[in-house]
Amino acid sequence: MRRGLAGLILLWGTALAGCATPRAAPAITGTGWGFIAEPRTGTGARRVLFTLDRYVCERSRHEDVNPDFTTPAACVPLTITRGEGYWLIPALYLPTGSYIGASTREACDGLERRQGRNLPLAPRGLCRAANIEPTP
Repeated sequence: MRRGLAGLILLWGTALAGCATPRAAPAITGTGWGFIAEPRTGTGARRVLFTLDRYVCERSRHEDVNPDFTTPAACVPLTITRGEGYWLIPALYLPTGSYIGASTREACDGLERRQGRNLPLAPRGLCRAANIEPTP
């Protein structure tokens, strides 16, 4: 019994250590659905949402009511490539392959802090530069 308990504790410790290991964010590229929200004041960072699923995008757009930003009329096809113009992080509350971000690194860092505020070990430093363009 002690041997089984010791093995279980070792397994749990190993799993916990694996969860705490910093990982590099994956390269952000692909085609999907998204929107860019403009600040109502006309100044400041734009916000962006990108996901592979149109329904997820539309649901997120509908739920993303923020008095500081305009709500786009609809999600549009977007292509993300390596480059500049936006900073993105994986969206923890959306399906894999979904990203949120902003047009400045500072705003992306703020999104990252807010997104991870309820996690026991909040991710940090995952904002990655990307180019976002409408898909032709």
